[in-house]
Formats: sequence, C-alpha cells, structure tokens
Amino acid sequence: MTERAAVEPAEPIEATGPAVARPGFLLVGALVIGFLAEALLHGQPIGVGYAVAALVVVAGWLILGRGLELRPGRSALVMLAALAIISALAAWRASPALRAVDVLVGLGLVLLIAAIYLRGWLPRLSLTDYLMALVLGGIAALIQPFMLLFSDLPTARRAPKTGRRKLAPVTTGLLLALPLLLVFGALFASADPVFAAYLHQLFDWNIDFADLIGRLILSLMLSWAALGLARHAFTGDSAAEKAVQIGRPDWLRVGGVEVITVLALLNALFVSFVAVQAVYLFGGADTLARTGLTHSEYARRGFFELVAVAALVLSLILLADWLAQPAPLRARRGISFLHGLLVLLTLVILASALQRMRLYQAEYGLTELRLYTTAFMFWLAAVLIWLVVTALARSVRPAVEDLGRRRFAFGAFVAGLILVLGLNLLNPDALIARTNLARAAAGVGQPLDAAYLTQTLSADAVPTLVAGLAGISDADARAQLACGLQRRAETLEREATRLSWRGTTWGEVAARRALAAAAADLAHGAERCTFWSSDQVQK
Repeated sequence: MTERAAVEPAEPIEATGPAVARPGFLLVGALVIGFLAEALLHGQPIGVGYAVAALVVVAGWLILGRGLELRPGRSALVMLAALAIISALAAWRASPALRAVDVLVGLGLVLLIAAIYLRGWLPRLSLTDYLMALVLGGIAALIQPFMLLFSDLPTARRAPKTGRRKLAPVTTGLLLALPLLLVFGALFASADPVFAAYLHQLFDWNIDFADLIGRLILSLMLSWAALGLARHAFTGDSAAEKAVQIGRPDWLRVGGVEVITVLALLNALFVSFVAVQAVYLFGGADTLARTGLTHSEYARRGFFELVAVAALVLSLILLADWLAQPAPLRARRGISFLHGLLVLLTLVILASALQRMRLYQAEYGLTELRLYTTAFMFWLAAVLIWLVVTALARSVRPAVEDLGRRRFAFGAFVAGLILVLGLNLLNPDALIARTNLARAAAGVGQPLDAAYLTQTLSADAVPTLVAGLAGISDADARAQLACGLQRRAETLEREATRLSWRGTTWGEVAARRALAAAAADLAHGAERCTFWSSDQVQK
C-alpha cells in the first residue's frame, strides 16, 4: 500500500474562484470613483460638486454591478434614487444645518445600500437589521479591501488570463509610442514658436507637492472606502442575513409581570404630569399667574426636557420589547395596552411641548433650533403612533409578532426620509424669515432681530427678506434690515469670487439675484441706518 501511494499522484486540489468574479475590474472602478469624488469635493463646501459626486457613486455602483453581471434588488434601486435626490437637495439649499442633515442621511443610505444591494428587502428588516447594516457597512469600508487585495486578486491571477492578453498589446503600444512622441514633439517645438508656447503652457505645472500628496492620500482613502463598500455589496447576503443577532443574556431577560409593573408605575407618573399640564396650559392666565411665571417663561422652562422624555419613552418601549421573555397571550395584551396608554400620554406631553413652543415663538420669534426641534417632535409623534399600531397588531395576532417589529422599523425609516425631504421642500430659513417678518409687521413680541435674520440665517432666507422689506412699518427696523442685507450682499460677492461651481448652491445664486435686483431699494432704505451690530443674537 505504501508503494502504491508513492506511485499514484495526489488528487488535484480543486481551485475555488475569488469572491468577486473580476476583482481587478472592481479595483479600477473604485479608484475611478475615489479620484473623481475627491476632485469634485476638494477645497469646496457642500454644493453642486457634492451632488455630482453622489451621482458618480450611484452610476459607479450600477456600472460595476453590470460589469459583474449582478443586478440590484428593488429596494436597492429605490435607495439609489433616494440617495441621488437627497444629494441633489444638498446643492439646492444653502442652509448649513440642512445640508449637514442631507449629508448624514446620504452617508447612511450608502451604508444601507451596501447591505441590501443584491437581495435585501427593506420592509423585512428589523430595527436591529438597520442598525447592524450601518455598523457592518462602516466595518466593510475598512476591512473588505484587504480581502480583495490579498484574497480575490491572488485567486484571480491563477485563473486563465484572458483579460491580460487583451490588455497587453495596448500597454505595449503605449510604451513604444512614448519615446516617439517625445522626439517628434521636441522637433515640432523647435520648428514653431507658437507650438512651443502651447507645449510650455501645457507642461508648465505650478505644483504644490504638499497639497498634491494630501489630495492623493484623500483620493486613495475614498477609493478604499468605495472598494470596501462595493465588495460588501456584491459578495454578501441580504442585510437580514448579514446582521449579527445580538443575544440577550439570561440575567437581562425580563418577565411579563415585571414589565407590567414598570409600565403601570410610569403611566401613573405620566398621568399626574399630564394633569398638571392641563391645569396650567389650559386653565387660563389666572391659573398660570399664581406660579409667578409669564407664558413665555413657563414655555421656555422644560421644553427640551419634555422632548427628551418623549424620546426616552420610545427607547424604553423598544428596549422592553427586546428584553421581554415570551409571555402568555393575556400578559402580552396587557403589556400592549399599557404601551398604548404610555404612548397616548406621551403624545399629550408632546402636545404640551408644542404649546410651550408656540407661546415662546409668539414672544421671541422663530429660530433654526426651534424649527428643527419642532420638526423632530412631529417625527417622534408619528413614530410613536406607528409603534402603537404595530404593537396592537402583535397583541391581537401573536403569529405576526416578528412581522410587526419589522413593519415598525420600516415605517420609522420611511418617516425619517419623509421628514428630511419635507424640510428641504419647506426651506426652513425662508420660513423663519417669513415668520419673523410677519411678527414685526404686526408689531407682536420682541423687536425684529435684523442681525440674526441677515447674518446668521443662510442665503435661503435672503429672497424672502428682500421681498418682505417693504412690509416693515417701523422705519428703524426697516433700515436695520436693509443695512444687514447690504452687508450680506458683500459677503455673498466675496464668496462668489472664492468658490467655484463645485461649492455653489442654488440658494446662494437666488440670493445674489434678489440682492442685485433690489440694490437701489436697499441703498435707499439703509440711509436711516445709524446703528447696526452683527453681535446681536436672537433670544
């Protein structure tokens, strides 16, 4: 037997292909995406260049997938379209806060697309799947390129090299043509001074090597991330299959009795607080006056605490649902009832917070923080209502318990996208300007804060301010606003000379046009301006 074993050849080891069919193609595509994105983003704020870079990412994903003969799923196509739209909105509005939201949502969509590109179906993802998709996407952007470089590429080299044979003649031709181009180019330059001048301009590069190295490093970093996310998208399973199921230790499991006890006590506390809110907010000015507080003072105190309470209630209900042990049907229905009651009381608290905000805005006007906080409260209320709907469905039909959780996650995700799209369509800074101008025209509340409106708000507010200038009856306030708009016009002109088209937004273009059209009116209105300070702030 030993002799036979020595004579017979060993069985050949069956070679396995790379995880990516064409790793070289994927590498080149990621490099192109990274370098193009860097060229579009370098040295400029978020604007048209960012929107074009997002389109490059979307197109690159589709082209690479087509080259690998991989078709995106329906959810991935919808998310790619959403990524393109939200990125375009970042070039539409000039508000830094809104653009920051658009960029963060865009990055989240990129990570989510990588997790669902092939087989993921968004309505089937649970809240854990969404969170893990973001986490695993970030890890993939760092780790997956190593797997392609040190696993996929070496494996591909052992495969038949048909692609290299096609590329070799082109490479050889380029190498042969290079010295000929140098020789004939030098002769033509000696024969014609004009041609020589063009060559000099073409190759006379004033290169800042420090800047060049920095840009090269950034381009490679973007290419690295693009490569990792692309491999993550083209080689993995759906997000639900990729998500790591977080196990619950036994000592963290909570029984139905404990959950009911906690919820009952919380509901009792919330009922007492809601009763106080009803007395002071709806009991009239005499009832509130006994506290020694004005409406605006009472509104200002505790507003953000109430918003935090609502957010904590949502987190608490989700955590309790995750930690709860399987319980009998009667206990589950009791828990769902207490959940619903707690959410109902929380909605009343949110209504109280909105009432506080309305009172405070009536006195001091609208600001970015107040507007975005109000928008967040509306999203929170929608999510809480959706949570009650899905929780009731799970209590009535226990067989769809997991489906209810997934429906809640999908509904919350869709509500978040609608919130972001709605804010972009609403134009928050223009709404703030319009609201405060209306207060000033009606003579309500504190005096108009021209410094805040013209210097703190973005260029999105400028056309509204220019249009509303004539409606200000107070001559001094109108003069202060005209002065502020003149200063804003100077700032926008300086920025226009410094920024390229890549860093421009439509909001800034519209603002410059509005200011140019009203230049004469602004100069006339500013004649009465005797004092104007950019240090004024909105209370």
